[in-house]
Amino acid sequence: MYAFFGIKNTKISVFYSISIPLICCTNLYMNSITELIIVDDSPAIIKAIENMVINYTNYKIVLKAHNGHEAAIKLQTTKYSNCIAIVDINMPVMDGVCFTQFMANRYKDIKVIGISMYSHVEAFSAILEAGAKGFVNKSNLNILQEAIDKVKQGETFIDPAVKADWEKYLEQNKALISKTNEYNLPNQLIEHLQLLPADITNAQKALLTSQSVHTINQHQKDIKKITGYSSKPSQLIFAIRERIVKTFKAN
Repeated sequence: MYAFFGIKNTKISVFYSISIPLICCTNLYMNSITELIIVDDSPAIIKAIENMVINYTNYKIVLKAHNGHEAAIKLQTTKYSNCIAIVDINMPVMDGVCFTQFMANRYKDIKVIGISMYSHVEAFSAILEAGAKGFVNKSNLNILQEAIDKVKQGETFIDPAVKADWEKYLEQNKALISKTNEYNLPNQLIEHLQLLPADITNAQKALLTSQSVHTINQHQKDIKKITGYSSKPSQLIFAIRERIVKTFKAN
């Protein structure tokens, strides 16, 4: 695609045509500011990502948190959209998988890239199945910029070091991954189950989901009526078995 401009030669009064490439919309998009959310319980990793961002004028960190629950609370106070969230998988209180499922329900326009020191597929597959659009091993943070740019463009990015393992996992677990909610649970009950792995109280769940504590307690009773499981541990086991809750193996 080209724009043509005439330039006049004042001595011979002739116009010359010069072709100049127009800037592609994709390049304009890529040169816009990318807002980043960093969620990791390691101050050293947060600092490493901050140091990387300093070198790029088109990145801006807008939120930092040390676990998923802290990040989710902060997201309630300020509206962010079209951000990239860089999320550690293994964290206290609310891990990256639980947080990613919460994000998929509540903040669909914020895309997640999972990061972890673990490179085996049993660890990182959970955050991808939970809705993350990318994964980078912490030993390869030098490729994080590429991951951010790819995910921003709507692509999925898997660390090349583990991509073959991920593709093999997808092939071997097609039926398991595609398993649907056979109990036809409403979205509120699904979200309740997906928050069970988080080490938070019902009062904290109520605050996080903008519901009352009474409603949270009622969700647990409703799940018992539908599934027959009454306690939190039994409901969590049920949710994991039914693939409503995604879990990861650290070892």
